Amino acid sequence: MSFDFDAYLAQIGPSHTWSVQHLEGGLVNLTVRAVKISSSADGIKKGLFNDRESLILKFAPPYVAALGESAPFSQTRQTVEANALSLLSPPSGPLFSLPLNSSVLVPKLIHYDPESHVLILEDLGNLLTLSEYLTPFSEKYRHSRCDIGLCRQIGLRLGQFLADLHSKSTLDSLTPEMVLGFENPSMIEIVREAAVLPIAKYLQMFEIQEAEQLAEVVAEDFELSFPDAEKSFTVGDLWTGGILISGTKMNSTFSRDGQVETKMNGNEASIGVIDWEFAGPGAGVHGDMAQLFAHLHLHLLAAEQGSLLHEITKVLIEAIADSYHERSRLQRAIWIVADLAPDEKLSASKAPQGSSSAARILRSAFILHGREIINNAIERDWSAFYQKSGTGEDENVLVRSMVQTGAWYLRAAKETVEEFVSDENWRHLCSAKEGSIMMRLLTGLK
Repeated sequence: MSFDFDAYLAQIGPSHTWSVQHLEGGLVNLTVRAVKISSSADGIKKGLFNDRESLILKFAPPYVAALGESAPFSQTRQTVEANALSLLSPPSGPLFSLPLNSSVLVPKLIHYDPESHVLILEDLGNLLTLSEYLTPFSEKYRHSRCDIGLCRQIGLRLGQFLADLHSKSTLDSLTPEMVLGFENPSMIEIVREAAVLPIAKYLQMFEIQEAEQLAEVVAEDFELSFPDAEKSFTVGDLWTGGILISGTKMNSTFSRDGQVETKMNGNEASIGVIDWEFAGPGAGVHGDMAQLFAHLHLHLLAAEQGSLLHEITKVLIEAIADSYHERSRLQRAIWIVADLAPDEKLSASKAPQGSSSAARILRSAFILHGREIINNAIERDWSAFYQKSGTGEDENVLVRSMVQTGAWYLRAAKETVEEFVSDENWRHLCSAKEGSIMMRLLTGLK
């Protein structure tokens, strides 16, 4: 199913003419940018969208747009996104201050047409996705390789925004009626089919030992029901393709002590968070963050060791982890392992009790992180990260190492919560190089 965006705009905004440009990267919807070409004299007085030079339009077909009718998908997802953006849009959205506090952009909801299944959103500008920013040789990859300072700034602000979004006070501020606006039972089955059931097959493809048992760990975790006290308001599908950043016209210079100083035309970099179709009460650190960090972890594994790309990816991960964990600690999030003094370092002995919410949440974070590493190692295209030999061997080696890393997380989660937080396993988690990314996020361990 296609959609005639030109005809739709002519119908609802006949006072203006628009040039429609289809945008790449959307999986579940058809998305375009409409740029205003001209306005009629009468339209300037009373036409819709007078104050907008460009718009983003999203049409939700009754299936996953990238897969076609063989993958039906409830259009309720668009109501969910409209409700989420309404909460975050000024001036009346109850959550509009969250992005402002950390200078993060969330597109304003301009118009929602439930009958035509079209959303019209604010255009945040010609920004890069974080996936593009962290991928070498991308056609849109135009930034300097010396943007260490910029990546740290992006990470700190993004971590703060996500911690605030996931805080208990954010979800508590919503009325029961607002929360009902995010119910979409079909989402559960979509995620089960797309992200849980393929795990056994993917592990077997790369001859991972105990593939069936590890897949069972994933399936059991997916079926867990977390109490309301352990839920957060979430993006629901947070990954590097849903985060936008400015990546051009930056000035990077070296100071006398060798540090990189980065400015963005004299201003700080722009950061946007888009695609809220899966938003609502859900898993914060063990959902949104575990998934985002899986994609970041894959970019780190793919980047050449010792390269500047590897370094900026590492800096970005560490900045998000540190900012998110510290903010969550100050907010006394239920999953925080220990309330440490500022100068105190976490030791391997400070594991949460096996019966605690923290233990259950941290283990679930490990499992989802491993699951999403495996899925996206195989389903995403990583060819830009290696020189093609013509045999496919380079790709096979890279993807195999990614799948093995995902399997490590599933093994580290063990079969029970008690085993996960046992003294022996916790010491292993605190010292293992493979687990350092998630342990930094979850415990503050550096």
